[in-house]
Amino acid sequence: MQRFTGFLAAAMLLAGLFALPAGAVAGFSDVAADDYWAEPVQWMVDNGITTGTAEGCFSPDDSVTRGQAAAFMWRMEGEPNPSNSHPFVDVQASWQDDAVAWMLEEGITTGTSPTRYSPDAVLTRGQLAALLHRLAGEPPASGHPFTDITDAWQQTPFAWMIDEGITTGVTPTRFAPADAVSRGQLATFFWRYKGSPSVEVSPLSPACTGLPPVDNPVIPDSGGTTDCVATTAEPWASVWFDMHYSDTVQSCTRPVFSVSGATRIVDRTHPNASDGNPGTASAPWRTIVHAAEEANSGDIVFVKAGTYDDGRIEPRTSNVVFSAYPGAEHEVVIRGWGIRAKGTSNLIIHGFKFRDIANNAIQVIGPDVRNVVIADNDTYNTDYAGVSVRGVLSSSDPENFDGVRDILIIGNKIRRASMINSEVLSIGSGVVNIDIVANELSDGAPSSEGGDEGIALKEGVRAARIYGNTMFDLADRGIHLDGGSYSWDALITDVEIFDNLMYNNDAQGIWITTEGEGDVDGVYVHDNIAWGNRTDGFLVYDHPHGNEAGGTVKNIVFEHNIAFDNGEHSGFGGFRVNHPTATGIIFRDNISWGNNGADLRGDSGTVFDNNLCGESVCEIRSSPRFVDAPSDFRLGAGSPAIGAATDGSNLGPR
Repeated sequence: MQRFTGFLAAAMLLAGLFALPAGAVAGFSDVAADDYWAEPVQWMVDNGITTGTAEGCFSPDDSVTRGQAAAFMWRMEGEPNPSNSHPFVDVQASWQDDAVAWMLEEGITTGTSPTRYSPDAVLTRGQLAALLHRLAGEPPASGHPFTDITDAWQQTPFAWMIDEGITTGVTPTRFAPADAVSRGQLATFFWRYKGSPSVEVSPLSPACTGLPPVDNPVIPDSGGTTDCVATTAEPWASVWFDMHYSDTVQSCTRPVFSVSGATRIVDRTHPNASDGNPGTASAPWRTIVHAAEEANSGDIVFVKAGTYDDGRIEPRTSNVVFSAYPGAEHEVVIRGWGIRAKGTSNLIIHGFKFRDIANNAIQVIGPDVRNVVIADNDTYNTDYAGVSVRGVLSSSDPENFDGVRDILIIGNKIRRASMINSEVLSIGSGVVNIDIVANELSDGAPSSEGGDEGIALKEGVRAARIYGNTMFDLADRGIHLDGGSYSWDALITDVEIFDNLMYNNDAQGIWITTEGEGDVDGVYVHDNIAWGNRTDGFLVYDHPHGNEAGGTVKNIVFEHNIAFDNGEHSGFGGFRVNHPTATGIIFRDNISWGNNGADLRGDSGTVFDNNLCGESVCEIRSSPRFVDAPSDFRLGAGSPAIGAATDGSNLGPR
């Protein structure tokens, strides 16, 4: 995804403010007459498909998001009115609504899950080929010359694009399907799709002065307050704000540090690459291992595309950014050993692809670690976690529970993790103030090989927010909270879990317990969907180890969640409390329907308040009338859940 590209592009535009390109066209001074996208951009302007990014600016090198691509395609086709709305909870911008609904209706997209379209994710060249092919009606095609097209679903779209003259690839034998689509490329693909119509370029417009400054934009928190801002003066904003801010992102936790040192380049394919070099563009370092040892405080280490298998990467210095070079996200492949940051603060780890890792792909270890961003990495086949954050090493006494603080884990894809261990995204042993946002966890290891709990918070995690994540096809549960399994006084408290989707996992959607003397006290679980999980959707469990050691679970509130079609293997069901000493457990304004076991079950003291299910414990006992569960959990006309919540909103996710 385009983390640093937008930030650097804006800086370059500002630097070139008084040196406009000769013959700039299409009303944009950053589109030159000799750019291959000049006529396509002019055509887009003439047909009302784009107005640019700012006065005089088209920003042709910026990446296109899935939401932007939907709007461009919809406008290109004349803004047709869809017959129905869409089921995607993450599409909330009004300018995207009709476009995405139309694409869904026409079979151009199915989204990234039954309830998510991922409008803020970058659009890849491979995805664009598939979208255009479906728009054309999926015509047959003869073949293509691209050796990097390996997935079966990509073969015909690329062959068709060759037949139609829409693409020639980035080389005669390479298309780069995983690369982000730039705005200039998208304009060109669309223009060629329409037959390369003739256009008359317009004269030069006002100067492009760069993208408008991010002037304290509001990032609302889950309570709706507006006390969190980001500005382009903060270098890390290119990771957090530029690529992940949207109206649906709800967090005010942002690491704050500055990057003011040198830009270092790692490029093992460069003919002059050597770890004896100074790490410049013309004389780059060869390995990330060396870069981690040599980078100084304030440096940005950019890694160019290639496979790096030189050993464990261990950053020596705090206040360093490690990132795939702009445009090379997920083309930097790290094999064998991952990144282990021990005792180093103020880090960004961004855009890498980890494959066949012997331990954890990314591990952060305290104590005394502050401010870490782990963003948009892709891990596959790791013996232990895809991402692990520990205040101290596992099984060690942390002495206090503030070993690691202020962590953002966002936009990562973690698959086939925990082949030996049992946690995919593992947080514990003293972590304070952490946001786990918009990650995708899937393709679990078989339980016989270790199993895989999705997002695991254990022993001494405080002030945590888990939201916007998708967890599916895991060999264990989606989210696991565990007060503590060691002989020290751990506590999990002040945790909010919301807007997550958990489906087709071999155990529960969410499991809250304690496996030792540590406690869980103060968890708010709201607006989540758990469906098709093999046991319960949501469970508070009396673990025998916790029972023996004296750990407690209390003050857990479940509101506005949906549990649907869970319990296939166990005969359990939707929401369940199997913990006779747990206190303060409340289920309010939830929907539990179509499960293979009990919809709601609780021990003495469990509070059930205004839920919908098929049992006597619920105030409303009739079908919620989902539009088409599990593909569409919206409430259909006449649903008894509409307006039935205690606050006058609908039952289930709002």
